[in-house]
Amino acid sequence: MDSFEFNKFAGAVLFSVLLILAVGTLSEALFSTEPANPKSYAVAVPEDGGTAAPKKEEKATPLPVLLANADPKKGEKAAKVCAACH
Repeated sequence: MDSFEFNKFAGAVLFSVLLILAVGTLSEALFSTEPANPKSYAVAVPEDGGTAAPKKEEKATPLPVLLANADPKKGEKAAKVCAACH
């Protein structure tokens, strides 16, 4: 690789870095961010994190039990509603 090829690659890298810096500076000038308005309404948050009362965990019913208790006739009725659109 001769010096002309090296200069082309180095120039391309330097130009890319310069372009990135210029775009960043320009975007900061165009889109300035303002701090939040201190006169806005403050939302009161409880110190405990605002969580509701813990729910009791329901035990998941195993799939074989659900399949054994399934009623195909009820499934056909539920599918008729979907058949109107699908």
